[in-house]
Amino acid sequence: MMAPPVWDTKSTLYEDWKFDVTLWAQFTKAEKKRKGFMLYSKLPTSKGVNEKVRLAIQNEEIKINEENAIDQIFVVLDKFYKKDDLSTVCETWCSYKNLKKTSGETMEEFLNEYEKKVKELKKEGVTLPEVVLAMQLIDGAGLDKKEKQIVLTAVDYSKKEEMYDQMKQALRKFFDDQAMSTVVEKK
Repeated sequence: MMAPPVWDTKSTLYEDWKFDVTLWAQFTKAEKKRKGFMLYSKLPTSKGVNEKVRLAIQNEEIKINEENAIDQIFVVLDKFYKKDDLSTVCETWCSYKNLKKTSGETMEEFLNEYEKKVKELKKEGVTLPEVVLAMQLIDGAGLDKKEKQIVLTAVDYSKKEEMYDQMKQALRKFFDDQAMSTVVEKK
């Protein structure tokens, strides 16, 4: 029988941990009446998480041996750790908008991180046009003016609905590790 996910409050967002717990609760073979206690026994002591739930159990806000004990635990923890929707959208947007390729990062790593940020935006209900995704991508890729011009030669602006995918392909074509090592060898 699999133990419930442990919440590392320093490195994992509450919402991500809550999602993992929901999946665990659906797929674990543990008896439904035991799942709440199993989760409680794995709660971290940092940030007072365990204490908040323990007090709620003592005050009978949470009935730990009921089938819906996990939902009851979430109700208590949501009051303290769940971000409101607007804050989440704002943080997700800022994280996307400020994403820049770092010097030690490969182009593929940057593209993967960018794609992750786009998916996070979509999860929050923010869908951007292909042109905006493409322009933000090339802007964040850390290219100089000449390098940007090279990438843009591989993008067909008349096909705006494909522009984001074209931009990703062009960046991979010209700036993946293999392409860059060929340029260095020719010097």
